[in-house]
Amino acid sequence: MPGAVEAALHSYLAAPKLVFGCFDFALTGDGDAAQDWIFIECNPNGQWGWLPDAIDITTAFADILSTNMEGGGAR
Repeated sequence: MPGAVEAALHSYLAAPKLVFGCFDFALTGDGDAAQDWIFIECNPNGQWGWLPDAIDITTAFADILSTNMEGGGAR
């Protein structure tokens, strides 16, 4: 992922104070040589259980939720 796209995603999440989002893009070009990243949508509750590293994501969500609860509520 190009650095500019990554930075834009962080800004997109920060504006409404989201800590997670599944982003959908259409890529132009051929294979690994994507020329343009076309933003389609962000799903703040996107499906991730099918991913090979889903247990790591589940642990991260649990950490975020427990930290927010201990700190007095959601961000």
